[in-house]
Amino acid sequence: MNLTVPPIVLSKLSPWQRQIVLLAATVVSWALIALVAWPLAGALGLAAAGTAGVCCWTGAAGALAAHHWLGRRGSGLWSLLVGMGLRMGVPLAAGLILYWRSQPLAAAGLLYYFLAFYPVTLAVETILSLSDHAGASPPTQTPREGAS
Repeated sequence: MNLTVPPIVLSKLSPWQRQIVLLAATVVSWALIALVAWPLAGALGLAAAGTAGVCCWTGAAGALAAHHWLGRRGSGLWSLLVGMGLRMGVPLAAGLILYWRSQPLAAAGLLYYFLAFYPVTLAVETILSLSDHAGASPPTQTPREGAS
């Protein structure tokens, strides 16, 4: 049974549909992580996992939006830099601030939940960003003068 999604299907998604796919992946991840969070810390563990999920989703959603809006304008480097800053900066800043300011969430394992959500949102956001270029023809190279 093949569970992979062909890139051509993902390339036909609108930017809003890509955001919905990212959100759905985050919610499914939270449901799986909740199976661990509840026995470990109860309702506070669910809150810590949900907080980490929302922070990681926010960063990835911002990176996906930056890729769409800046990438369409031919600003590939800016798209990469802004996306990377949002993808890493939002969860990192939020995680550190919440860790220092909210002792109950920190005690419930907040930073561990960030470590669980970040790779999921990173992978899904990367797949959605790269599928935007599926089927695009590679740039052509012109032969240099004097090359033999």
